[in-house]
Amino acid sequence: MGDTTPPAAPTLETMTVENWEILGNLVKSWSTQDSIYTNGTLHPVPRTIEELRDLLVALGAGPNIPAHVDTLTVVHYRANEMVLRIPPADLIRAKEARLTQPGSTYGLPDFYEPDPIDGTQEEATPEQKLRLQARRIGDYTIAHCE
Repeated sequence: MGDTTPPAAPTLETMTVENWEILGNLVKSWSTQDSIYTNGTLHPVPRTIEELRDLLVALGAGPNIPAHVDTLTVVHYRANEMVLRIPPADLIRAKEARLTQPGSTYGLPDFYEPDPIDGTQEEATPEQKLRLQARRIGDYTIAHCE
């Protein structure tokens, strides 16, 4: 009878950034073709992971793009179009394996931690609301929804 031990789950990481607002504002500038979000400079949409990493480093977003990520796909869609993003199975399995370990946590970007989240309150300033929007856009843009 063969070995019935299940294979070890992969230890794949997902991309993170240190400054979600910078990433979100960059994406807003690409979407709107308006440089008001990026201090007057309209940066071209990157074509490779290296171009994305270099741009995020130059802007101070502090990206952590895992070594196994070597391809960039950019999807620019319209308001009447739904894009169904199906995350990679190996990332789902890796996250599930981590979450079932004792003491594990489901990590979220820091801006989700305060309760209520800064910028969600009715009395929040327009700047707080726009900062939250940029952060959420940054998170959504790179999330694998694992």
